[in-house]
Amino acid sequence: MSYIKLKNKIVKIFIVMAAVILSEFSGKICIASGDIPRDYYALPVGKSVLMNRTSTPDQYLEWKSEDTNIAAVDSWGVVHAKSIGKTNIIAVDKRNKKRSSCCLEVKESEPFKNVITSLNIAGINESFDIKAYATKNVSEVKFNIQASGYNQTIQCKNKRDEKNFCIWTQSVKIPKCGECKIEALGKINGSWKSCHEGISEIYISNEYKNQDSTLSEKRASSKCSDFIVSCEGFVSKVYKDRAGILTIGCGKKIHPFEPFYDNLSWEEGVALASRFLSCGNCTKLINKFLMQNNIKCRQNQFDALVSFSYNLGSSWAFKSGNELRNILLDCARGGAERPYGIVNSGNGLYVRSSPSTSSKKLCALINNSRVELLDKNKKNGKWYHVRTQNGIVGYCFGDYLKVYSEKIGEKNLDNVDRNRFISEFLRYHHVKKKCNQGLLKRRCEELDIFFRSIYSRNTGLRGVGNYPIPRCML
Repeated sequence: MSYIKLKNKIVKIFIVMAAVILSEFSGKICIASGDIPRDYYALPVGKSVLMNRTSTPDQYLEWKSEDTNIAAVDSWGVVHAKSIGKTNIIAVDKRNKKRSSCCLEVKESEPFKNVITSLNIAGINESFDIKAYATKNVSEVKFNIQASGYNQTIQCKNKRDEKNFCIWTQSVKIPKCGECKIEALGKINGSWKSCHEGISEIYISNEYKNQDSTLSEKRASSKCSDFIVSCEGFVSKVYKDRAGILTIGCGKKIHPFEPFYDNLSWEEGVALASRFLSCGNCTKLINKFLMQNNIKCRQNQFDALVSFSYNLGSSWAFKSGNELRNILLDCARGGAERPYGIVNSGNGLYVRSSPSTSSKKLCALINNSRVELLDKNKKNGKWYHVRTQNGIVGYCFGDYLKVYSEKIGEKNLDNVDRNRFISEFLRYHHVKKKCNQGLLKRRCEELDIFFRSIYSRNTGLRGVGNYPIPRCML
């Protein structure tokens, strides 16, 4: 490498390091996303965004907009774009008076507030409706529909005027199985435009009405959507839920720097929840968990897990030490069992070449990692012979492994240990470590969906199954 090239490389490294150091102490409230500068954010007219770093508002921050005609900001750090232009959004830490700011540019409004389908999943050539919630300045709407081996553009004619928006509805049928993408385009001042909220999807399957257990991708049923909406209720404006997290509509969490529409109508709130169930991570992550682990399930079992995860998040399904996850994984037919271990050490655990602390370290496992036990009996009375998920074979100190066993064979949620599942499922009824009777009732109702395919909110605290009340509630 020449001297000039080496010098230029060193200069570039120094510039990057200096930028990182400055960013740590600059006090900017915007978080970099892609190529968007830290001190700049763009937002369409009519939309809002949370500029606080977390979904739980910081009580020590005081917010201000330099031009409230362009954008207003509330005490939680939620900014509301009102008219085209630029203004600075300012946050002041009341403890140390430290001031940080972000230049907000408000641009023209987008054509759509939401696009949903009347079904989350449909059969081949089964009719369903596409609904586009468009702003008032949209004069025409068309839908681009794309699936494997299928591509069609449909001009929409059916329009219904509401107070602050218009609903354009089109009935369609899709002749192909698989994931189907839908993009709505709206004509504004002679130009066709789309936006993120104008893109939706539906899954086409011939199996979704089949009540048998299948290993196939699924979507939440319409009964599941209705159940979740009835559980969550509806609030038109941003509010803090029981856990102090900013939320809107039917339980939709507000994420930092994710633009959204405030002041929703009931229909918009239900549409937002339906969109999240159809296109959001909740449904996709449950599918991922089941498909990766080759677990067959019925539609009602899938719906129960989706409702549970909509309420509490899906992280439980991917933590190897999570007991609910382990119970679902242990759902195979047959009497043969396979032992495995879960690392139970906050400092992690070494895999060594032989059963001795003086032997070579092959790798380090983090807490809650899963390993296969090649022998249920300990070597030298202390060490387990293991295989990691990366295929490394060695020895782990037994005191830092929790040992379990799972049945070997075809996995099917019909075979889940009913009592273990119910007991663990009902443990998830706390808010800020306090028992909550409303959440316990919802867990019992979700168990009714899982075991009985009953989607009801009028079955009492213990559900149709008369499930046991956890001790902490007595």
